[in-house]
Amino acid sequence: MQQSALNIVSSFLKQLALRLDSELPEVHDLQKKFRFKGKRPELVDLMNALIALLHRFSATYAIFDALDECETKERVKLLHIINQLAEAGVKVFTTCRPHIRDVRRFFGERDAAFIPIAADIEDMKNFLRIRVEERSNQSPAMKAKIIDKLSLSSQGV
Repeated sequence: MQQSALNIVSSFLKQLALRLDSELPEVHDLQKKFRFKGKRPELVDLMNALIALLHRFSATYAIFDALDECETKERVKLLHIINQLAEAGVKVFTTCRPHIRDVRRFFGERDAAFIPIAADIEDMKNFLRIRVEERSNQSPAMKAKIIDKLSLSSQGV
């Protein structure tokens, strides 16, 4: 299932709200406004409540994994959300494959640190060995050939 920006912000808001024991007017007002209408809050409403709630924490971190797997329309919304969160003082970490231009441009304009991540060849071989053993009834020689071929072609992934 593809995540939506609305679901992500809603989840983040809920996670932060659950960390606090006090009355939360930001969340209470949001619930009051929408619950009785039988509607779900808009993204802007959730973001306003989230940013108001963020000020109750001394430090907040958000991790967005696999931005490259988002549909382009949702990724654009998420990048806007990431920008708002960063402006509100949230420390944001993301992962994404390096060839996604809009993400590279977005973080490049913000002078963000890039840390390349690549699979270790031995880790890849161990992973493949387990999978090939589980799913293949090939000869040991053929299994070894499959593992070698796939691990070599996966370098840099």
